[in-house]
Amino acid sequence: MMDGCPCRIGCSYFDNYGIIRDIMQNHLLQILALFAMETPVSLDAEDIRNEKVKVLRSMRPLKLEDVVVGQYKGHTRGGRSFPGYADDPTVPKGSVTPTFAAAALFIDNARWDGVPFLMKAGKALHTRRLHCIACTLASISLLMNMN
Repeated sequence: MMDGCPCRIGCSYFDNYGIIRDIMQNHLLQILALFAMETPVSLDAEDIRNEKVKVLRSMRPLKLEDVVVGQYKGHTRGGRSFPGYADDPTVPKGSVTPTFAAAALFIDNARWDGVPFLMKAGKALHTRRLHCIACTLASISLLMNMN
């Protein structure tokens, strides 16, 4: 995900939350839960919510070695200068708020055991990207009967 700061919402606002709370916790975890959930009994909002909650409750606690955070710095590219996050006058001096984060998340259930879910988000990246991944799942019983 790409955004440049000056953030559309303002760096002073963003500094209170950072990329983890702004994007990963609020948006990417919702997508992960929808992707990883079992088929709900109906498309009723409550049934979908219940399946998403099962996924979130099955998530392994994060380990520090599974997370990378950073803050973008000023640089010059192609003769053009780009200021760093801390160069914005609305950002508090000495801010260590992450503007980039990557994490490997694990869901401890039968379907996703051992499968890492890789989440990355950042502001002021060189390119704007959104990756959608298609995945075909086989039933566990089918996989167990394969020789």
